[in-house]
Amino acid sequence: MVAIQGSALDIGPMQGEEAAATRALVGQALRMTDYIDHLMEQVGPANWRVARQGGRPVAGLGMIHGGQWFGGASVPSAQITGVGVAPEARGAGVSFALLRATLEELQGAGIPLSVLYPSTLPVYRKVGYERAGARITYELPVHAIDARVQDRSLAVVPLGVAPGGEEMVRRAYTIAARRASGNLDRAPFNWNRVFTPFKREPQMYLVTRGGEVEGYIALAPSERDGPLRILDVCALTGEAAARILALLADHRSMFGDFAWSGGPVDPFLFLLSGHEAK
Repeated sequence: MVAIQGSALDIGPMQGEEAAATRALVGQALRMTDYIDHLMEQVGPANWRVARQGGRPVAGLGMIHGGQWFGGASVPSAQITGVGVAPEARGAGVSFALLRATLEELQGAGIPLSVLYPSTLPVYRKVGYERAGARITYELPVHAIDARVQDRSLAVVPLGVAPGGEEMVRRAYTIAARRASGNLDRAPFNWNRVFTPFKREPQMYLVTRGGEVEGYIALAPSERDGPLRILDVCALTGEAAARILALLADHRSMFGDFAWSGGPVDPFLFLLSGHEAK
């Protein structure tokens, strides 16, 4: 039991009969009632932790067990998601207590790292988190892809017609991810967001040379009046990156812009002419 402002919290794994209450409070707290069922299923019942007050759940969070690459080695890491507190229990330190208990559990299990996307900074800094990276969404006109960097010498194959395509995608990502410290050693949860994202069926293409994958791209279904959105992209060679840019350029009759997320120094920017990304 954990004491907070005159009352006590019982913090531990979510029990089967608590799933509906946890689903309702997290969905309401995070304003994602249409997504919460999918999230809870993907995270898995055993990986949810709840804080109980008076015998009922008043807060919950999920843990996704994976790793992060440092020096070419995968270090165990837990991604925290779906942190939600019931409105009537806010302001009393419930989220701090739940996060601290979860981190102590992870430490006891020998997991040295934990990462999350914060909705607010103070409570996460109070429990020990700090900014460690940035995720930037870039948007660029398709016409900014200079013809000089477009290379069609490598083959592009739709994922669905490539035997063992998903495994090749995983292998290519791992080769690229382990080159830089901090990248995720993706868990099944992360891969499901690439191959079977919520309410979307992506278009995925492999970039190959002699049957070996050198890159891939996953495109989200997009409205014609919006940008062509890239869900995931990876290039192991400069030629693969140039082939991916050529594939994007070939969408210019349908889309004026394309968008993707990356770090502060995104490798694709070096292949693009000018400074038109926003």
